[in-house]
Amino acid sequence: KLISLRKERKAERDLFYVAVGGWDHHFELKNSLNAKLVDVNSALAAFAQEMEAQGVWGNVVVATSSDFARTLTSNGQGTD
Repeated sequence: KLISLRKERKAERDLFYVAVGGWDHHFELKNSLNAKLVDVNSALAAFAQEMEAQGVWGNVVVATSSDFARTLTSNGQGTD
């Protein structure tokens, strides 16, 4: 709703962020990670569809960031 009201709010630009938890997978990494990425993909697809419907998708920047300090070497049960 906020984005659709940008003219009424006289907003030249907005910044919104989303924080998603639950990424600390110690077991079943492949299945757990896949489920999380499906959720993220669905949310981004819905967001993009709405922005396209509002005619502003061409002015939208989507960025991701992650820092979890994991190593690439497995401990045998996960990725610690």
